[in-house]
Amino acid sequence: MIRTCFLSLTISSMMFLFACGGDGSGGPGGGTPGDDTVAPGDMTVETAVDPVAVAAGDAALVTCTLIDADGAVIETDAWDVTVDGTGAFTFDAGALTVTETGTFTVACVETGRDLADGTGATLTVTAGPAHSVETEVDANEAPVGGSVTVTCIIKDASGNLSDEAALIE
Repeated sequence: MIRTCFLSLTISSMMFLFACGGDGSGGPGGGTPGDDTVAPGDMTVETAVDPVAVAAGDAALVTCTLIDADGAVIETDAWDVTVDGTGAFTFDAGALTVTETGTFTVACVETGRDLADGTGATLTVTAGPAHSVETEVDANEAPVGGSVTVTCIIKDASGNLSDEAALIE
């Protein structure tokens, strides 16, 4: 009779563990008892960029958020970003500075778990204010009354062509 009770108690305990811990390990989704981590497959990364358009060399604030399966935000400081289409950028303390013009996809990467935002956010970078002018002359000499073509190319501080570039004859 004692054996039967012990066996019954053991089966009940095992069922309780499986119902509460999923695998009998004691932690949510596995792990060790008291471990409140969430499996990486149950999390998503979201990226936000503000403002969504900047001049080359100006910073945009990137907000990275790690969210668990229940929609709760998980605190982490292990962030990096990828910027599709350019290698000309810096990311420091949430500030993203791109020095090349174009439209780019910015995606946060949580480096501690190696999770990335699969969608990302769009950032448009235009040329910054005029910083330098490069001139080219098509001929070194011209007859009196003749003409030469002088091309002036206006660039921003990062070397991007400005929208103000013009051909002057």
